[in-house]
Amino acid sequence: MKGTMENGKPEVSEVSAAMPGRLSPLLLTTPFLAMVLLQLVGFFFPGSGTWGFNYWSLVDPVAVSVVFAGAILLLISPVTRTTSGLFGKLAVVGEFFRGPARFVLVVLLSIGITAILFYFRSKALIYGDGYTILNDTVDSTTVVLYRQYYLQPLAVYFHHYLFHMINGLEILSGEEIYALINAVGGMVGVWALVRITGQLTGDSTTRVFLLLAALTSSSTILFFGYVENYTWATSMSLWSLSFAIRYARDRRGLAGLVMFSMLAFLFHMITLSFIVVAIMALFIRSGPAGNRLLGIRLPAISLLFILGSVLFIAVSQLMDVPIFVSLLPTLSHSYWSVSPTHLIDVLNQLMLVGGPGITLLIFTLIAARKKALAAGPEDGLMGTAALLAFLTAFWIDPGIGASRDWDLLSFYGFPLTLWAAYRFVKLFPKRKISPQWVVAITVVAIVHLGGNLYEKRHPDLAVTRLDSLLSEDDHYQPGYDISRRCIAWAKILQTGAGRGDLALKYLKRRLESFPDSYQACFNLGDIYYRDGELDSAAKYLALGLDIKPDEVRFLLNMSKIERIRQQYASSASWAAKAMAVDSNHVEALTEMGIGLSNTGDVGGALPYFRKAYRLAPDSLNQLVNLGYCYAMAQIPDSTYYYLTLALPRVPESAKVGIYCCVIDAALKLGRTEKAAEYLEQLRRIAPGAPQIQEFAARLSEGG
Repeated sequence: MKGTMENGKPEVSEVSAAMPGRLSPLLLTTPFLAMVLLQLVGFFFPGSGTWGFNYWSLVDPVAVSVVFAGAILLLISPVTRTTSGLFGKLAVVGEFFRGPARFVLVVLLSIGITAILFYFRSKALIYGDGYTILNDTVDSTTVVLYRQYYLQPLAVYFHHYLFHMINGLEILSGEEIYALINAVGGMVGVWALVRITGQLTGDSTTRVFLLLAALTSSSTILFFGYVENYTWATSMSLWSLSFAIRYARDRRGLAGLVMFSMLAFLFHMITLSFIVVAIMALFIRSGPAGNRLLGIRLPAISLLFILGSVLFIAVSQLMDVPIFVSLLPTLSHSYWSVSPTHLIDVLNQLMLVGGPGITLLIFTLIAARKKALAAGPEDGLMGTAALLAFLTAFWIDPGIGASRDWDLLSFYGFPLTLWAAYRFVKLFPKRKISPQWVVAITVVAIVHLGGNLYEKRHPDLAVTRLDSLLSEDDHYQPGYDISRRCIAWAKILQTGAGRGDLALKYLKRRLESFPDSYQACFNLGDIYYRDGELDSAAKYLALGLDIKPDEVRFLLNMSKIERIRQQYASSASWAAKAMAVDSNHVEALTEMGIGLSNTGDVGGALPYFRKAYRLAPDSLNQLVNLGYCYAMAQIPDSTYYYLTLALPRVPESAKVGIYCCVIDAALKLGRTEKAAEYLEQLRRIAPGAPQIQEFAARLSEGG
């Protein structure tokens, strides 16, 4: 009977062991060539229509030529067979796990896998909510659940406490700590895949093939220290699937099934589909006619899942639930279930996380006929997991853009590729695959993941690429939901990626859709101010003040602009308006002091500098400002006191002016020894300073 176990290994039925007409090696190579050629299409035609498979367009064309020429050469059957001996030796790795040193080997391999995942980690925090999650974890002393965090409670608590525990060692940066935690999670996920492949076959070569096939999914990128809350949820869902397969076969492992299913769900509730699969494992039955669930054939169950998802979305739309794609178009949402843009996103997401899987699946459906596709419970569980996770990805609205939110939609990648590869294995006698196909799937893994990982390791490339995609995405257009998403994305570009130039267009789209957006006005003004385009900055700040006249940030930036223009009286006037709103605003007090001191009212400036320093006693700027103001007021004792406090903290390049004020104050106070000491320090850092001769003459005269 199919699906039973003998000596801990799957039994092979006579039906599935027989090759259907024995397919030629050349024909069997076609799905692997198709996967490589798909990446070439993305290389030659990069754009929003190919975002799921155009990563190689970011790589040097010479390198691309070498990689793809080598890939195609290796996939040609005669060449593959002659080189497969080397690659086929990978299969003997499994034999090491049967000796007494198994535990030591597992530990060493775990450390090695983690080290590789961490070293080649993704650094593109621009994807998903990477910047937000990292900042929330680093800056928060306590856990605060809000918005999407309610859907991932265990991930938030787990990362928070583990992060701060490691952070106490002070050996890694915040990004490195988060990446390390998820690299460990990736290692846990790899071992889950190793376990599943061992459940699917007892042959070492076939097991290596299945493992590499699973890793061709771009969901693997989540294992490379990816800064988001999906890595551990993915790993737990794979362990849940493994225990589901075990329980469906021999009714063992119920505790593990329940535990890992719940862990996956608590890490992120988007793994609900794996809860359903876990429940299915309790009732699924396999027979000559295929899998059944409570007496109903699994294809019929799958059809019910599809129809049920449509009904669920229809009800959700009537209830105005915002997280799903609209079943039908609405006035404010051009992105709906069968809109061209949504279908293009779905296709690209499918090619991204399940491209090799869908290619193998299509090939087996066309070439294999029914005899080679005899289904055991593992087929039903992997296929259902892939279907349910895909339906979830299809209906969830990628509110920040599918190309940016690919990680949220990636949970069907591993089940799909595993299932498809397993079906491909069934094309071979006794379900044992030859080493040449290990070579082929290795080539596909390199080609499918290489460009993607290259982009993830180069944040600047990732920002440029993603911006070019989101600028055309429906979710970021003026007509879509009054461009709400433009504000958050522009903020990330401006503060996270340091690309205010790219943020401008999104802020202008927001103003076009919603002219009363004072936040867009401020950010536009702030970007132009930092870029030195003062007229443009003043224009948008003035628009913002028309909307919100008592906003301190607008008033303060207007004061700074006037100061840079050397309109000090006007600068002080804007600072006074800011202080009328918040009399203890340190920057407003500072701008007021600078404005007054530069108009000659040093006495009027001093109280503002004193108050600013009192409110921010640890601020180096306030210490220096106060010292300089005392120097302008000809009060040497206070000048000497504050500026000598500041000197050790001031960078070398900014010390010349401070040394001059300190030396002058010391001479006026009759502290000639100190004056001589500071004069020597001035000579050391700025031997050509014109003030040196003057101070030396005053010293020789006794002050």
